[in-house]
Amino acid sequence: MQFPTKTIIRSLGIRPVKSCGQNFLIDESLAEKTVARAGIAPGDCVIEIGPGPGALTFFIAQSGAHAHCFEIDRDLCAMLADQYANEHVSLYNQDILQADFKALCPPGGGAVLIGSIPYNITSRIVLKFFETARLFRSAVLIVQKEFAERLCAGPGSRDYGILSVLAQAYAPPRSLFTVPAACFYPQPEVDSAAIMLAPDKSRNWIDPREVFFQKIVRAAFSMRRKKLKNCLKPFLGDDPAGVQAGLLAAGIDLDRRAETLTLDEFYTLADFLREL
Repeated sequence: MQFPTKTIIRSLGIRPVKSCGQNFLIDESLAEKTVARAGIAPGDCVIEIGPGPGALTFFIAQSGAHAHCFEIDRDLCAMLADQYANEHVSLYNQDILQADFKALCPPGGGAVLIGSIPYNITSRIVLKFFETARLFRSAVLIVQKEFAERLCAGPGSRDYGILSVLAQAYAPPRSLFTVPAACFYPQPEVDSAAIMLAPDKSRNWIDPREVFFQKIVRAAFSMRRKKLKNCLKPFLGDDPAGVQAGLLAAGIDLDRRAETLTLDEFYTLADFLREL
């Protein structure tokens, strides 16, 4: 077992595939720091997204946790399976988006999700985490810095959008540290950032109230420069003026734009419209 530096990766004949978003983490101290921030303890259930040559896996294996690593590249998966044959590491040659988290995570929501995520599927992975957040204690993810800024954005910010609101609702995010482009091989054109997502287990993604809330958030941002009364027309019924007056009494002005609403205001809006 050895940390996969750039030299080692090349000596193994591994060639990153650009179409698969393969930018391998090669900075040992940063990989160690990322795993440390996840607070992984012996016996924990850890799900790793796309380990690649195993930069994070190297330190997860040392923690004594049971790691479930999903790697879509068949050759990399076979290499890691051989390298960690005697460790508490299970390798799956499978797309993380198809993984059944519920079958792997123990009851009680104590699992940890971790990974340096391919840029091209970041949004889909994060949404999958929101859907299953109640299974997890936390997620520590390395994502494109621009995406991290969007996820952590607050009301009134130009980066504030659908994912920002959903993140606040289901797993409030926190930016941990910047990951310079030089920490990867091949080096991407942009920096990345490590973020932590801490699930709010009081909310269940599939609860009818939450499903309607998600619809309202998506509709509200569907035409970003339009006012709420234009974006939400399908939800205002036969008396949009009356609905607008009722919402105004509840503290929501439909002449506002979506990016100005707080999370609580989105729930107020959704609950009011759901009662119609």
